Amino acid sequence: MSEVENAEAGMFTWPLTDNIVYGDTAIAFLFGLDPAKTLLGVTARRYIRRIFVSDRSIVINLWMQAITTGRSFHVEFRVRDETGHYRHVASSGRCFRNADGVPAHFIGIVYPLGH
Repeated sequence: MSEVENAEAGMFTWPLTDNIVYGDTAIAFLFGLDPAKTLLGVTARRYIRRIFVSDRSIVINLWMQAITTGRSFHVEFRVRDETGHYRHVASSGRCFRNADGVPAHFIGIVYPLGH
């Protein structure tokens, strides 16, 4: 199997006040981003630009629903990986609130799907 076929799930954390998403090296691979930069954090916009154009609005809308409602997040979409090809992935996560009840931190996972 190729490295692309063996891709593993990646984790991310997103402090909403900074709007910087921190991801592990698996996230970097899935989104075709520089692993050193994802570990130090990149803007949410950089991730969004890697999502297949017709999938972007649903992903953004579901993220926003999870942030405003506090409910869990789950979505399947296509993302351009480091080889430049689009692959199917799924993402799940949840937004946590601070002591004042304000959405503060989003944590999630992205994993490759087999189709």
